[in-house]
Amino acid sequence: MPQVHVLGEIVGGAQYDRQSLYCIWRLVKDDHYWSVVRGEDKGQTQLASTEAAQLGACGVEMLWAHPIDIHLATSSIAGWPQIAVEVWHIDAHDRKELCGYGTCRVPTTTGCITVECPTWRPIGNASSITDRLCTMFFGAPRLVDPSIVHMGGSSRYDLCTETTGYVVIEFQVLLSGWTRQTTFGAFSTT
Repeated sequence: MPQVHVLGEIVGGAQYDRQSLYCIWRLVKDDHYWSVVRGEDKGQTQLASTEAAQLGACGVEMLWAHPIDIHLATSSIAGWPQIAVEVWHIDAHDRKELCGYGTCRVPTTTGCITVECPTWRPIGNASSITDRLCTMFFGAPRLVDPSIVHMGGSSRYDLCTETTGYVVIEFQVLLSGWTRQTTFGAFSTT
């Protein structure tokens, strides 16, 4: 059975308008074809601040250096894994505020690959004074169903959003048992 071993780290974040950020991440896959053999498929970084930080590795302002180590097995290339991220801010009153959602595909090639995962957040009705005041005092709106972040199609077209920053993820991908694939995604492992 073909396997994918994903190593790497969530290096950090950049271009956010807040300090004291952390990142929640999870692996998104088609459970019909993909299974986790070993490793954690979700996690959370520590809280990092830009107050005393300088630009670190890959130009990030927020250094998390959170490890990723997931071993996957699959029966089809359908539903290739993605990493979904949520970046959160903790303010001086210990309140959590959403800074952005993002998603990126795990690279399909072997080797060391650095990916900048852009993030965005919903802003409600951009022309509504009421929505802007609520955002200023209560924080950005949150999605009721965060799974639409990684879904394609028309599920996100009705949202008013703004870009916020990006998360840098370093992947080291190892492939095993892959020989040939047909146009239908079935494998020949002989």
